[in-house]
Parts: sequence; C-alpha cells; structure tokens
Amino acid sequence: MHRGQAGYHVLTPVKIGGGDTRILINRGWIPLGKSRTDLPVIQTPSGVVTITGLATVPLKGGFHLGPADRTDQPWYPVWQYLELERYQERVPFAIQPVVLLLDPDSQVGGFEREWQRLDTGIAVHQGYAFQWFSLAIALLIIVLFFNFRDAASKIVK
Repeated sequence: MHRGQAGYHVLTPVKIGGGDTRILINRGWIPLGKSRTDLPVIQTPSGVVTITGLATVPLKGGFHLGPADRTDQPWYPVWQYLELERYQERVPFAIQPVVLLLDPDSQVGGFEREWQRLDTGIAVHQGYAFQWFSLAIALLIIVLFFNFRDAASKIVK
C-alpha cells in the first residue's frame, strides 16, 4: 500500500561488475493495474548502469495468505513479500543478502520511491526509556519518603 492505493514494489536483480553475483534493487512502488491478473509493464534499463542507494536487510518472516512455498511453479512474478532464502532457491545465480533501495534522485528507471528513514523509530524507544526511568525515580522517592517518615515518627515518639 502506498498513500492508500494497492500496488507493487519492483525488485530487479542486477549483476555486479563482471561476476555472476547479483544484488536485488528495489526500484520503487508502482500502482496495481485494473486487476491483480493484469500485471504492470516494467521497463528495465539495459547495459552498464551506475546505481546508488541504501542497502537494507529485508525482514524475515511474515504473513502468508497462501501456501508457504509453491513447488509446482519454478517461478512466479509476484511475491507477497520477499524472502531472500526462497528467492535464492528459485534463481540460478548467487545474490547478495541485502536489498538496495534505489536513491530517490536516481534516473536509472525507478518508480515512486519515498523510503522511510531507518532510524525514525529511535525517538519512540527514547521516550519509553525516559518513561521507565522516570517511574523508577518516582518509586524510589516514594519509598524513601515513607521510610524516612516512619523513621522520623519513631524518633518523635
């Protein structure tokens, strides 16, 4: 989903240098056609290209809507989500264990690329840490208050 519309992320295996190893390039998002059976036409640049982007490790596991593996078909163009291990089993070449998010300013045949920053969640974690440390300090103050109050009342008696 992108801005409330269904679609696909286009991943393209690109050969690195003169070797046989490839890296998957996430070229961005493209909207769904009229139906899920009508796949969008994807133009792929040919020849030598220079690609810049951010290397990420795809999340493992996920929610499957169908069988975990379709052994009846050697290849299918649409994957619910990317599993590098399954992908590697299906292709005849080696791939890098990362996916390159194509730079939004790149002119190498990409689609909509509005990548979320990978460090956007740190503020949430810092907020939780602050909250828990504040609760611990408040608890310490309460314990000290009641202990000193009890000690002071015993001295006065």
